[in-house]
Amino acid sequence: MGVPGKLHNPFVAGDRKAYFGLVRIGKEFDDGNHRFNLMGTAVRRDENSFSASEDSRLLRNGYSSGMDFEMNFKDRMYRINGSAVGTMVDPFDDQLDPSLSAPNTYGTGGRASLRKAGGKWRGILLGGWESDRLDPNDMGFLRAPDEKFVMGEVSYNYDSDGQDKPFNRAEIELNFGSSWLYAGNSGLDINTRNEVWSYDRSHHQDTHTTLMVWSQHRTFHQGWAFISKHFDGTDKYATRHYEDDIGPLLTQPGWLNIGFGGTTDWRKPISLHAEFHGDWGDNLTGLATSMSLRWSQNSHLSHSFGFGVRHNISEAMWMGNVANDGTQPGVTGIGGVDYVFGELDQMIWDMTLRSNILFDRNKSLQIYLQPFLTYGDYTNPRWLATADSYDLRPYDVDASAYDFNYSALNLNIVYRWEYQPGSTFYLVWTHSKDRYDQRDFAADPDSWQNDFKPSFLVDSEPENTFLAKFSYWFSI
Repeated sequence: MGVPGKLHNPFVAGDRKAYFGLVRIGKEFDDGNHRFNLMGTAVRRDENSFSASEDSRLLRNGYSSGMDFEMNFKDRMYRINGSAVGTMVDPFDDQLDPSLSAPNTYGTGGRASLRKAGGKWRGILLGGWESDRLDPNDMGFLRAPDEKFVMGEVSYNYDSDGQDKPFNRAEIELNFGSSWLYAGNSGLDINTRNEVWSYDRSHHQDTHTTLMVWSQHRTFHQGWAFISKHFDGTDKYATRHYEDDIGPLLTQPGWLNIGFGGTTDWRKPISLHAEFHGDWGDNLTGLATSMSLRWSQNSHLSHSFGFGVRHNISEAMWMGNVANDGTQPGVTGIGGVDYVFGELDQMIWDMTLRSNILFDRNKSLQIYLQPFLTYGDYTNPRWLATADSYDLRPYDVDASAYDFNYSALNLNIVYRWEYQPGSTFYLVWTHSKDRYDQRDFAADPDSWQNDFKPSFLVDSEPENTFLAKFSYWFSI
C-alpha cells in the first residue's frame, strides 16, 4: 500500500574520496563573563568517485559558517546568548546535461535568549528560526528545519537556607511556547500537475503551556506534578508524501497531559523512583507508568533497574498513501492520492538494567541491557478529504492487515582501563537483535496472533560487534 518512492542506499564504499574541514576560533572577555566564537565547516566530495551513488545527499559539496556569543552580568545572574548559522549546498553537475543541474541552496538559522538565572524569581525568553533550506547535514545534524518559535518560562524558587523547615527546596514553574512553519508550500496533482493545496508562510504549528511544581522534603524525598495543555496545531509530516517529502497538512487536535511522580532519598543505598503520565484529547488517549530502583551496593558496585509500560490510542495514525483509482465511491483523495489513517491501539513495554563495577580507580566494567516490546492493532480506516484539516472519512480497506509487533534487545559491555593518567584502553561488546512482524506478512493472516510475546526477544538472529579503542595522551 503506498505511492512508491525512490529507495536510497546510504552506505559509502571505502574507495570514495571526501575532504572535511573545520575551524573554530573564539575570544573571552571580562574574566570569562563574555565570549564570542566563529566557526566554519567544509565538505568536498570527489565527483568521479561518488558519481554512481543513488543517494542525493552524497552528490554534493556542503559548507557552513556560524557564530555564537554569551554575555553574563551581575555575577552571572543575568545572561544573554545567541547564535546564527548559514549553510550552502552545492550539488554536482548533471553528467549528461549540465544545464539540468540543480542550483545552489542557501539556508539560515539562529536563536537568542535572555535569562535570569539567580534569585527567587527566575525566567527565560527564547526565540529562534530555522529556514526551510537550512542543511548542515554534511558535517552536522539537523532532523527537521522549516520552523520559527518563541518560548518563555518564569519560576519561583524556595530555599530553606539550612533552617528547620518542612521543605529543603521547592519550585513552581509556568512556561509557554509557540511555533510556526517558516516557509509556505504547495502540492501538485500527481496526474495533471495542477496545484491542489497550499499554505502560507508562518502557518501555525503548535502552542502549549505547562504548570509544574517540585519539592524536596527535609528527609530528601522528592515529588513533582505537572499539567500541560497543547492547543490545536498542525503536523507537517503526518501524510508522509515520499516523492518530494511534503504532503497536505493534517490538523492535530489539542490534548491535555498530566503527570506526577516522586523519588525517595537518593543518599540511601537503595532509592526508588516512580512516575505516571496521562494524555487525553480528541486524537490521543494514553496512559504510562514507569518505576526504577537504584542500588549502591558498596563503593565498587552499583546497579539500577527500570521498567515502563505505556498504552496509547491514536485516532489518526498514518497507514499509507494510495494512488486514487476511483473505485471507491465518494473517495476523491487529494491531488490523486488517498492519504489513509487508522485508529492505532498500541502497547509498549521497556526495561533497562545497568551495573557498574569499579575494580580500582583505573579499571571499570559497565553492563547495560535493554529489552523492548510493542504491538499495535489498527481499526477504523479513514482518508483525509480536505488539506490542512481533520476532515477524515471512512475508507474501505482491511486495517487489521497492518497490525504489527516489534521487539528489540540491546546489550553493551564496556571495559575501561586508564593505564596511565589521560591514556585509556576500551574494549566493547555490543549484542543486538530485533524483529518486526505484520499480519499482512503471515502465511495465514486469520490465525496470526498479535499479543505480548517475550519469545520474540530470543527468536531473532543477533548481531555482535567487538570494538577496541586505544588512546595515548602526551603534552606538546
